[in-house]
Amino acid sequence: MKKFSKYLLVLVSLIALGVGLAACGGDSVDMEEVKQELIDHYKDTIGKSTYVVTDDVELISTIESIKGLTITWVSADTNFVANDGSIVRFPTVAEGNKKIAVEATLKVGKEEIKYTFYFSLNPEIDLDAAKAALIAHYKDTIGSSSYTVTEDVELVTTIEGISVTWVSSNTDLVAHDGSIVRFPSHEEGNTNIGVEATIKAGTLEVKQMFYFYLEALEKTDAEKANEALTKATAFPASYETDGVIANIEMFPTTTDLDGAVYEVVWTSNNAAIAVASTITKNADDIDVYVGTVTRGPLETPDVVVQLTATITINDVEFKKTVNVKVLSLMKSIPVDTIAEMFTHVGEYVKLQGVTVFGMIAGGYFVTDGVHTTYVFDSTIRNLIKVGNVYDFEGVVAHYYGGGQLAAAEGSPITAVASTVGAKGVDYIEKSLGNIIEDTTPPSDTNLWNHYPSYRITAKVHVETDPISENYDTYLVPVDFTGTTVFKGTSKADKTYEYVTNDILQVYYQSNKEAIKVFDGKVITIDFLLYGFRSDYKLFYGQFFGTEADVIVEGLTDAEKMVIAKSQANSIFSPGYPTATTVELPQSVQGVNFAYETSHPDLFDVATGKFTLPTSGIQEVTITMTLTVGSLTETVVVSTMVGELSVEDIVDARVKPDGSVVLIEGIFTGNAAANYYINDGTAAINVRYLTDKIADLEIGDKVKVEGEIDIYNAQVQLTNLASAVVVSKGNALPEPLTLTIDEVVTTLQGQRVSITNLTATNYVTSSRTLFLTDGTKEIGIRVESSSDTAGIAYLQTFVGKQVDVIGAHVSQFNTNMQLTYSGESNLRVAEMNETQKVNSVIAGIEIPTKITENMTLNLPATGDYDTVITWESDHASVNATSGAVVVPTTEIVNVKLTVTVILGETTQTKDFMIEVGAVSVMTVAEALEVATGGFILTEGVLTGYVNNNTYTLQDDTAAISIYVENAPEAVKTFLAGNIGKEIKVTGTKGAFNGLLQVNATNAVLIGAGELPTAVSLDEGLLDAATLLPHQNKLVSITQVTISNYAKDSHGNVSFTLTTAGSKTIGFRWDSRVSTIPEAAKTFLNGTGNGVTVDLTNVSIGWYNNPQLLPTQSMTIAESVLTDAQKVALDHAALSIELNVLGAGDMGLPLTGTNGSVIAWESDNLDVITNDGVVTLAAEQTTVKMTATLTIGTESLTKEFNVVVPAEGAAVEAVIYETGFEESEGFVGSTTYNNADEKLFGPEGKKWGIVSGTPSTTSPLSGGMSLQTRDYNNMTVAPTITTKFTVTDVTKVEFYAKNTNDVKVKVSYSLDGTTWSNEQTFNLTTTSTLYTYVLNSGAAVEGNVYIRFVSDNNGTENDKERLYIDDVKIYGMVAPG
Repeated sequence: MKKFSKYLLVLVSLIALGVGLAACGGDSVDMEEVKQELIDHYKDTIGKSTYVVTDDVELISTIESIKGLTITWVSADTNFVANDGSIVRFPTVAEGNKKIAVEATLKVGKEEIKYTFYFSLNPEIDLDAAKAALIAHYKDTIGSSSYTVTEDVELVTTIEGISVTWVSSNTDLVAHDGSIVRFPSHEEGNTNIGVEATIKAGTLEVKQMFYFYLEALEKTDAEKANEALTKATAFPASYETDGVIANIEMFPTTTDLDGAVYEVVWTSNNAAIAVASTITKNADDIDVYVGTVTRGPLETPDVVVQLTATITINDVEFKKTVNVKVLSLMKSIPVDTIAEMFTHVGEYVKLQGVTVFGMIAGGYFVTDGVHTTYVFDSTIRNLIKVGNVYDFEGVVAHYYGGGQLAAAEGSPITAVASTVGAKGVDYIEKSLGNIIEDTTPPSDTNLWNHYPSYRITAKVHVETDPISENYDTYLVPVDFTGTTVFKGTSKADKTYEYVTNDILQVYYQSNKEAIKVFDGKVITIDFLLYGFRSDYKLFYGQFFGTEADVIVEGLTDAEKMVIAKSQANSIFSPGYPTATTVELPQSVQGVNFAYETSHPDLFDVATGKFTLPTSGIQEVTITMTLTVGSLTETVVVSTMVGELSVEDIVDARVKPDGSVVLIEGIFTGNAAANYYINDGTAAINVRYLTDKIADLEIGDKVKVEGEIDIYNAQVQLTNLASAVVVSKGNALPEPLTLTIDEVVTTLQGQRVSITNLTATNYVTSSRTLFLTDGTKEIGIRVESSSDTAGIAYLQTFVGKQVDVIGAHVSQFNTNMQLTYSGESNLRVAEMNETQKVNSVIAGIEIPTKITENMTLNLPATGDYDTVITWESDHASVNATSGAVVVPTTEIVNVKLTVTVILGETTQTKDFMIEVGAVSVMTVAEALEVATGGFILTEGVLTGYVNNNTYTLQDDTAAISIYVENAPEAVKTFLAGNIGKEIKVTGTKGAFNGLLQVNATNAVLIGAGELPTAVSLDEGLLDAATLLPHQNKLVSITQVTISNYAKDSHGNVSFTLTTAGSKTIGFRWDSRVSTIPEAAKTFLNGTGNGVTVDLTNVSIGWYNNPQLLPTQSMTIAESVLTDAQKVALDHAALSIELNVLGAGDMGLPLTGTNGSVIAWESDNLDVITNDGVVTLAAEQTTVKMTATLTIGTESLTKEFNVVVPAEGAAVEAVIYETGFEESEGFVGSTTYNNADEKLFGPEGKKWGIVSGTPSTTSPLSGGMSLQTRDYNNMTVAPTITTKFTVTDVTKVEFYAKNTNDVKVKVSYSLDGTTWSNEQTFNLTTTSTLYTYVLNSGAAVEGNVYIRFVSDNNGTENDKERLYIDDVKIYGMVAPG
């Protein structure tokens, strides 16, 4: 025995020696090398002292390549970073950046070494919150754009501890520190000042603009005089440019300003205009002096007369002179009839005593009582009134065969009021067919000297012309029943064919809107035949009336009332700055009108005359009472009466469409008919300004009265009543220096400069050169197609670096753009080396798709003596020769990189090329591709349904497109093309049962049409049934929401249950932010018990099917029939089947959807019909029958209720919790606790290891218990009751998982020894599970319950287990 022990001792010694040699001999560990391994591991993160940490730091506990190594860590400041590397909190702004040290202790056997890493923890700076605080700070002062500053503005230098700097937009008036340099003069006017705040922390910054007003100084006497005299001398511009031939009733005797009235004295330097000294009332009932015009003899020079107005203010005289040209007598031939006029074609005639009966944009129509003709004129058109009688001078001419009076060189259109009585037009009743049949179109061989006028009965047909799209209103036979008048059209050669010859086109310049409203109805109207369109092959004509002048057959009183109300709303203008008489209709379509007014002194309801108030502007309300048959309705309108005062353009721009305004500002330039006026507060586009001011020059300060017109979002001034030059030679406002992103709606009409842009392309159809700064794009546009020089000039810039200088801002709908006014608006940018290199790169074009072998042109040199090199990442593209060899079994995405070198500057650009000639597969075929295999498929992109996940569907199937690792260009493309047909390439993937293509490229095919949603109302909702429909658009109706939950990230989930108790989950990841706003509102505001219909949702998959949102989805409460309401209440109805004791059961008497519930018991001695329980000597089962009723619909449902014998124990819930805050549970987001933490109310606490009550993705309510299994944890996540429950039978709980986690449930009588462990296989969907302790029998004594997370042998970090709504059952004696 001793001998054996001796040998054993020797053997043990040898083994120990061997171990020692292994540890200390040639194989011993060099701890410096171990330390270096750790340093290398963190070299790109905390191994750099400049590294800034933004999330928990992963601190490793070993290095696999070093056997026996353990690493422990100690944080130098656990107030901020725990020993495990998790962030405790970030420093505040006041605390500043923190330098954190974490010391690693590396130990192998008995040897150890330490090393300290350093990193920065910066404050969590919320610049948006600081910006919001700054806005709140100034909300009552400069935070309001209407705020008026009277003293220096206090501009803070910090907000919430963060630096704030300021820049003033006008340092001539306000310095950068907010101090007032000076107040604007009265002539400059109230001035809007912008101060921009920059809130900056480190390299991060946000900006915010604030605006306020500086009030102008009081007017000087000279300014008052200038303004008053400008008003007094506001003659039409044509008086100086075109001249006058008749007496002028425009010499006011007084002029008023700011309540003061000044007497005006007039003098003339030439007898050609003699200003009378006696006062006369003009046509507008205003006191004036008459200027008597004496024209010079025939063929003598015209005379320019200087007229001087003088007023006196504070004993000082102020004068203003205007020039008026008096035309010498011209040799016009007097004619008394239109028929006689056409015997003088080409001659200058005076057509005497004709009445104006209709007006269009280009002129007006006149009659002598027998015939009609057209006066083509825009020079004095605004002075002509329909119904008045004039003598017109002009040249007799024909235009496309139609007769007219027009101007010619030296022979202007003139008009003098005539004393001859007004004459009307004789409209001849004639059928539509006869008019067409009897009329020969005007032509050079069939001149029309008279425009036929007819009273026509026809049907209105509205249809857009498919070729020009300019015309849409037609008169057709009364028996026309078709849906189109076009039989065939050809855009190529602009040919037309019609289903009938009997068609008249309503000319676009006439009041066609008054006819369009009667689409499909038979009407009778007075219609002037105007000509024949040889291009459209149609006669066309003019309608001058309103809806009130249209006789409509078969109107009901209600339809008549609609027409009358429309007419009532169009009677009055938004304002009347001069005395005006309005024609008041007394009846429209048989509807009688009665008028009342709030101001009888300003508006006469009998005559329609507006009288100006003695001063200021007064709002006048007019009430119209409309009556027809038994119907009476009231229309109330308001209008502003009184002489206008000049207002800031910034205020005028926001007035309603049609408002009359008076503005004053500097003319800064024009583009075609758009004239831009800027007053310092804003700018506006004034249309056709030179119609009023012929010699307009840039720098002129002008005063303009006109109507606000909003045209495709562009605010402009039209229908000008007056325009005068106030002063000349004014300095222009400096252009605003901006970026493309800063060009916004409020800057319309302002001059801007933008530098260092690249001109990418010119679009001929819109005459637009597009410019980019690399991120944003904007166009500069030539307004007129006749500006051929401007069009050619823009095209010379394509591909170049350019600067925009002083171009005017305009807008078309939502598109901001710039308007080209001349060559000074664009110049080639001075380029440095970098810009030259960028210019060369911008000019390189490489195809994005190659499907056949070819050779690319890859230059070695470029402009500006640049050197160019190329590199390809795939053999299919040879970067040296440019040869491309196309693969035929796959499509590859090749990155071809160009490098451009100039001097010290090097720049690269990657071109992505799709190379391959693979056939497109159907989606169904794509689903069959093996995981990792290549996919090329196409279909309609039906939605963005989950984070990084889109869906694609064709006629065969649907598939997910996963984009987390896709190129950014692919992500951007997909986001912008939902609903369109696309082609996608990538590799096959799958995730938890979801079949997907991992996208590498996607291209547009064309406009798509969303597939019809598959209805889920019939059939099962299980995985086997729905798998063929995975990723498809589906709909489901009349499903009820339960288990509604919204987590701290805003993600919404719930269960949908059908009337047949089938269920499916719905989940909205809030990162999918592009679903319809109505759907967002509903999902955020709904809750349990709501019955809904869903359309165009997608079937997603996470081990099991679930519904996901799309951009075309709808969700709304179901509109239920009574039968459906009863069915839903029937499905939802439940009662307690095990009665615990005597008393009222609490039977429900109404359902959620309004059912009335009546109960009937089959054993009234034990349970009455009202649900009152009496315990019997023995256990009894009672059948309770519920009858649910709404209206005539009803259903019954039976329940077998077990009533225990008196004194017998029954199974019942003896403890339950949902882990909610209201129950005493406090949530957190810390899950990595290795030591047990206690949660819950006193006496009912739960112990949790590696978990916490959490608001993240709760199963129901606001919180669930959640554990996370970290790879570095040595204990399993565990949930344990720290209290006991007596005589437990079973436990019910809801649970779900991630990463296939299971849960093991067991019980203990002492909290140490655990029994009857059962394992539950979970899914990612919240499901009810039941743990039975002892085959249904109660476990006697005090019982603890424990849940343990089982990671199923996987090594996924942070695997999650969710537990909620726990119910513990036990045996309870009935009470």
